[in-house]
Amino acid sequence: MSGESSLDDEPDAIERWVLPYFRDSSLWPVLLVVLGALIGFVGIAVLFAVRDHKPLGIVSTGLLIIASLRAIRWEWRLHGRAGPISVALGLVWFLASAAAWFGARSGLL
Repeated sequence: MSGESSLDDEPDAIERWVLPYFRDSSLWPVLLVVLGALIGFVGIAVLFAVRDHKPLGIVSTGLLIIASLRAIRWEWRLHGRAGPISVALGLVWFLASAAAWFGARSGLL
């Protein structure tokens, strides 16, 4: 055991815990609430990193970028194309950046 996490260990957890929220339409309201909370969290982290140059914002935004890229890479290797997780993450980053920009421009945040 080398202590490294491989991409082979992740498919079971993602297939079992994450992908059902994209497949089952009865779980879509839960997915929307989770994505909304994620948009708020990422937006605030981006705002702290870009506008305020706070170290915690920079570190958290960096970790969120790494986690997002890792999930997209996993999905790309599994399916050979962008799937629901990649699309959702792209949407989260786009909406979070837009919310951070709007919050900074309007003086709300």
